[in-house]
Amino acid sequence: MIATHPNERRRGVGVLLVLATIVEALKTGAANATLEVRKSNNAARSLYRKYGFNDVGIRHRYYHDNREDAIIMSTPAFSNLEYKRSLIRRWNGYLSIRGKTKLQFDPTPYLALTE
Repeated sequence: MIATHPNERRRGVGVLLVLATIVEALKTGAANATLEVRKSNNAARSLYRKYGFNDVGIRHRYYHDNREDAIIMSTPAFSNLEYKRSLIRRWNGYLSIRGKTKLQFDPTPYLALTE
């Protein structure tokens, strides 16, 4: 589960969380990433789409608090070179806007293209 405190929204924190999660998946050898998000959480769904996640299914009445549906989203295969290029472009775009981050790791090696 990832979340951003309301005071930190729209400041790039969510982007770092999504990128860090994708890099962790790459490090473990995962084939792709899949997540569930509330159907009503349009801000999160928009962010995930920017990082290549697409709607692939629905878990009806998934959330216990209000029985809201969850949208299942997945990335393309991590072996997909165009997908990796899009992640590199997003990461470089983030750096050009926000500057160097306080990440404990450099994601660049995990995004390297192997053609």
